[in-house]
Amino acid sequence: MVNASITVVSNKAFAVEMPFTEFQETQRENSTRIRESLSDAIFKFIDFIKTKVSKTNSELSSKSKITVNNSIKDELISQEYFSDILYSKDSFYINYLAKEKIISTSQEKFNPDNFIRLNELSKILVNSYRYKIWYKLDWNVGLSDKNYFDKLMPKYYNTAYEMWLLNWLENIDDYERFVSYDDLEQILQNFKRQYPELINLYYLDLDQSIITIKRGDICRIIFKTLMLDNDKNTDIAYQDIYYHTNFDAIQTLASLGITNTENSRFYPDNNISRWDFIVMFVKSYLKANNKNLELSNINFDIEDLDYNSSYAPYVLYAKEHWLIDYLLEVIRSKNYINIEKRMTKHEAFYIVSNIANISFDYNILKADKEFISRWESAQIMLDAFSFSSKTWSSNNNWENNNIPNSQLEKFVTNVRWLIKSPKLSWIWSQIS
Repeated sequence: MVNASITVVSNKAFAVEMPFTEFQETQRENSTRIRESLSDAIFKFIDFIKTKVSKTNSELSSKSKITVNNSIKDELISQEYFSDILYSKDSFYINYLAKEKIISTSQEKFNPDNFIRLNELSKILVNSYRYKIWYKLDWNVGLSDKNYFDKLMPKYYNTAYEMWLLNWLENIDDYERFVSYDDLEQILQNFKRQYPELINLYYLDLDQSIITIKRGDICRIIFKTLMLDNDKNTDIAYQDIYYHTNFDAIQTLASLGITNTENSRFYPDNNISRWDFIVMFVKSYLKANNKNLELSNINFDIEDLDYNSSYAPYVLYAKEHWLIDYLLEVIRSKNYINIEKRMTKHEAFYIVSNIANISFDYNILKADKEFISRWESAQIMLDAFSFSSKTWSSNNNWENNNIPNSQLEKFVTNVRWLIKSPKLSWIWSQIS
């Protein structure tokens, strides 16, 4: 049975212990607050569990699974640094930036719903950059001593100018003005031009129709786009997987050459087509059995297969070795495979279980009506073919990880699936 758990890791990672509050619902008016606190805690916990991958220890079982990293440096952020952010949707990000001294904690309130000014954004970005390259934020290392304007400007603002972050902005002399979406986009583009390895603009998750940016939104956007919890030496195979719960499985397949890393995105939540699944399946099968893609003969007997396509050799190999007979349809003595059709979960489970030493416990009728996603397919390949979790690298470097904490692994898995439950979705919809 596939163990679809996830990996927790981070450079500035979080502790494995999460405080639980025992409560008794004695009054009707408390129910809303309880649901809100529980949902908010779960969403925060899952949203920021980061992934890294592991190399199988020779003393462990050869059966691979996605593990939970037990080498946690820092404690889970339990302290609220400001009195007005407890119920803010961005409270985790604000607390993280405060804990790492990227934003100042000298004030009692943060005012997350207030609009942010250009000077404030410049300071957060400059400090985030210094944080990423391991400068001590208590010191003035990396800050400019020059003034580039006709009037005296703050040190951080001059540093942002020196870093070319203010290029192509209008009215840069007015550092007290509010930041618009266009301003933010231009500043982040400037940052990417100067430090492309430190930023991922895929995570600029803000509606372009928003005219002026709030302080809480900035903390979330800076945290995600600069991936502040990611080790600066960690390569990421695809732009859109870093905050995905199955980062580990996708990274591992990328490291093995099973998925195509020439594309910048993996689209993990998209449903997978039959041909895409077959390619992933055959590559996994070949890698696990140390075989090459070799065809003894080619029979042009699949009517709807484009024999000039990049995936044709994998489909032909799968047919020649009876790997995908379940997908073949015979109509008037002709073979069809409906190559562009989306793969159902039942089809995927059935095909993989016939070849790999793995079983699936599921409702066939239900699974035959549900499509399987690309991340689920990656997870199945990881477990079915016992691939040890490894770190993808553009230089094909593979990194060790630690022995998993099984209790946390079980908890993380349960919470992940709990988030998808209709009950929690309803609670969340009521308090949003």
